[in-house]
Amino acid sequence: KEGDHSPSLLVPPTMPISSFPLSSVPTSTQTNPCLLSPLSGRDQPQARLKLAKKCPQSTKVSNGSLSVGRAQLLTKQVSPVPNLSKHKKMTRRRATNGWRPVGIPTEREVFVAGEDEAAVRQCYEGVERDGEVIHVRDTVLLRSGPRKKSLPYVAKISALWEDPKTGELMMSLFWYYRPEHTQGGRDPSTHCENEIFASRHQDENSVACIEDRCYVLPLAQYCRFCALVKRRAEGAPPGRARVVPFRPDFAPPSHRCVPMDVDPELVYLCRHVYDFRYGRILKNLQ
Repeated sequence: KEGDHSPSLLVPPTMPISSFPLSSVPTSTQTNPCLLSPLSGRDQPQARLKLAKKCPQSTKVSNGSLSVGRAQLLTKQVSPVPNLSKHKKMTRRRATNGWRPVGIPTEREVFVAGEDEAAVRQCYEGVERDGEVIHVRDTVLLRSGPRKKSLPYVAKISALWEDPKTGELMMSLFWYYRPEHTQGGRDPSTHCENEIFASRHQDENSVACIEDRCYVLPLAQYCRFCALVKRRAEGAPPGRARVVPFRPDFAPPSHRCVPMDVDPELVYLCRHVYDFRYGRILKNLQ
């Protein structure tokens, strides 16, 4: 249906592409990083296009909340018809921007922005749209601005769950930082073109913000991928001998298995970690 694929309204991120969406109110486990962006204040006007949510969430009443209020009024009537209407509305909210849940929901503890502790939610194995399935632990691109040239945000999904108040499909995630989003900025002599940094910055967002799936690889696997792309571009035949024989039991995780026909622009290199609390780059998670 066309309604499933049409973008809906969401609250924009705290910062445009020259910065990164960070929580403006620190929780017990997070503190605000200090970014060098003049546009990260609260006076920035909100866009009306469906973008990645602000963190923390805006206090503006969402359309889902209004729908729930209307549904509660309808349930007070004697006729069973309003109950069917409520069920249909909930189904449309679950199919956010065409994404539909995959699998049987199970109760799990997930990260929810603004909560001091993990919250129990009905979680799904993945989401599907037009035959494309995205699972937990996959990395995705999220819409960052109204312009097509706006670089999307990169995030790794940690959980897919349903909002008990609105029925909207949500995801808990870990943000990746581009060099442009760090205090030091991008250094062409140090950073690769598609290099990003992992982080422990957790957040939540609607699955409607997902633009596409992407792949984040460690240095060794990324170098092999670039070599393969170059061989194909030059028309070189594939290598016949392997230095290390292939073993299925030692295959890379599914979220790192890059398809043969993938767009190289959807493949990123990650070899460092960005400490968003102190604005420094670390070599590893330890």
